[in-house]
Amino acid sequence: MSFHERKNRWPAHILVLIQRGQKPVTTSLKVAEKFEKRHDNVMQSIHNIQSTLKSQEIGALNFQESSYTNAQNKSQPMFIMDRDAFSLLVFGFNGPKALKFKMDFIRTFNRLELEVMKAKAV
Repeated sequence: MSFHERKNRWPAHILVLIQRGQKPVTTSLKVAEKFEKRHDNVMQSIHNIQSTLKSQEIGALNFQESSYTNAQNKSQPMFIMDRDAFSLLVFGFNGPKALKFKMDFIRTFNRLELEVMKAKAV
């Protein structure tokens, strides 16, 4: 699947794009931008995850190889990923932005769990 991303078609502040009729996705390029990481390092992290999943026979996540067109009008590799793949990738990150993401994730999970418990009590 080819997914040519240009900055003017996907605003910088948006991390997740919901493709019409499909699941929400993001890209390795957006993850690198949002978490202030070098894109080649994000790509390497994804390759490492894929390698570990394969060697441990755990199964695969939805990291889809794709490409984007850079400022020099050259095609460059990237990955498109779903929520599960994104979460696995980002939970391996360090730093203030990654910590904030992890804390927000935990808070959201706890809030949803509380809502489920309240609904069961009714």
